[in-house]
Amino acid sequence: MVRLSSRDSPYGDICSSDPEPVIRLLLLAAGLSEIVHHESVHLAVMSDGMNSFHSCAQLSIGIKVVDVQAHHCKTKKALSERSQEHDDDDDHVHFKGVQSSEMSTVCIMADAKDKSNMYAEDLLDFYKYTKCLKKEGIPASEFDPSIAPFIITYPSDLKASEVIAS
Repeated sequence: MVRLSSRDSPYGDICSSDPEPVIRLLLLAAGLSEIVHHESVHLAVMSDGMNSFHSCAQLSIGIKVVDVQAHHCKTKKALSERSQEHDDDDDHVHFKGVQSSEMSTVCIMADAKDKSNMYAEDLLDFYKYTKCLKKEGIPASEFDPSIAPFIITYPSDLKASEVIAS
């Protein structure tokens, strides 16, 4: 359903999924699948790498639900709550369960040399796609309705920051 693909790069092996069905499934699990047709929801694009051996790394890039309207996909409990002292102040929303691995999905995994150029050369298309999600959302398809543009943040690995900024 998420159409996995694998490819070689000068840095190593890269495995990725088609992000659109992955995002639609993540939104469904978080209880946002109806809201997104008429309202922007907040997602985060995450990236993290871990050095393994001989200057190689395991890298993952994915999408995480960080919207105040979402619920945890397993427990169904709200991800956010308002502070008791400030019921009417949006600045006092506290998140619970956002750090859970169930609230995110990996879109790209790489077993590769950990180089900054890899982001700009081999992973740039994914970051361009997320910028389109911010501007345009996801268009309707034969089976699925359109999704409104997203609010997207990029709390990423520092090596990805140059690609995100461009």
